[in-house]
Amino acid sequence: MPERLKTFLTGLSDQERAVMEEVFMKNLGKYKSYEEVKAAVEAKSPELAAKLYQPTSWLDEKAAALGPEARAYYNAMEERARRYQAYFYTGKRPTDAELKQSMVEDVNGYRALSAAGKADFQKQFPVLAKFLGSDEFYKEVQAWG
Repeated sequence: MPERLKTFLTGLSDQERAVMEEVFMKNLGKYKSYEEVKAAVEAKSPELAAKLYQPTSWLDEKAAALGPEARAYYNAMEERARRYQAYFYTGKRPTDAELKQSMVEDVNGYRALSAAGKADFQKQFPVLAKFLGSDEFYKEVQAWG
């Protein structure tokens, strides 16, 4: 787990955890978009919102450092993730087959990158690149569902 994420998770107060539980566990289905979720968190706890969306900014910074090929791959992966996030905002859950398909697309997209594209992606996202490039992980994804 990246140190920044670990610091975030261990640094949450009981009140911040309660806000996260309320927004993300109990009421997520009532929000229609990422922006509505973000606004709900900001309304309940501006301090939590500042902490919660800092890792997102960090990811954006990492993505901005990618070259064109790796950035196009990252954008496609992020688009799939947002599409599945939208399910939860409508109170639904993607099927196992849909999640598997998304993971297969992520792995296949990574495998299709040139050596330079893979190196670029790995430089910014080393843990994720390790999974995406792993034959063992690919077999697990194929066998899932």
